[in-house]
Amino acid sequence: MKSFLMVIAAAVLGVTGHCRADDQAAGILLKAVLYEEDQSHPNGFQFVGSVVWHIDIVASPSPEPVVRADVEIPDRRMGVRLLLRRNINAALPASHTVEIAFTLPLDFPHGGIANVPGLLLKAGETTSGIPLRGVSVKVADNFFLVGLSNVEADAQHNVQLMKERRWFDVPIVYSDSRRAILAIDRGKLDDLATAVPEPPAPKPATKIPTVPINHPPGEVTLKPWPIAPADRVPLDAVLSYTASAKPCSR
Repeated sequence: MKSFLMVIAAAVLGVTGHCRADDQAAGILLKAVLYEEDQSHPNGFQFVGSVVWHIDIVASPSPEPVVRADVEIPDRRMGVRLLLRRNINAALPASHTVEIAFTLPLDFPHGGIANVPGLLLKAGETTSGIPLRGVSVKVADNFFLVGLSNVEADAQHNVQLMKERRWFDVPIVYSDSRRAILAIDRGKLDDLATAVPEPPAPKPATKIPTVPINHPPGEVTLKPWPIAPADRVPLDAVLSYTASAKPCSR
């Protein structure tokens, strides 16, 4: 596992392309919501923000599309950038990679980001998510990389979710052990599928370990949020994924 983390870190820090401004797709402002748990408030807190999606062309070494999401949560002064790309690094056993970088104020109330156990996709803002199959690695403070499994069945599962589901869920564990979910709307279903259509040809052998964020069995009771009493958010269900995932190795 340690050697795999080193490969991922090297891939992120050593193979980064550059975007040309005239190749960037026009961004569209969409909704993002940060849901935080709080022991003194059973329904937790909701912070509404925005996300702008772009499709960049990155040269590394040949031109490749990269899907970029820039998220802003003003009430938390939190910025998040996601970069999704197909993996072209033969040394990295992953079909796609997702870089997740957080920008936080110095006085952020929860300190920092301790862990991002994985990623989920869901059909709507208030529906339950399905995990992408892969492994999450902490590369640096507030910077994480999710490597999606290159095992053929897992890769097809992941690509199908990216084509069909409109919302991302990013489960978060803060440095003070509090948990949160960042829900991100990605808009038109075709955008992501067009930019990152299929995984590379399956590579035999290595199966990357999967983050243990299996969906809990049985029905999930959803609780209303105080800001929008009519809406029901599956926060408890997704937070259970986070609670069952072990912290990343360093």
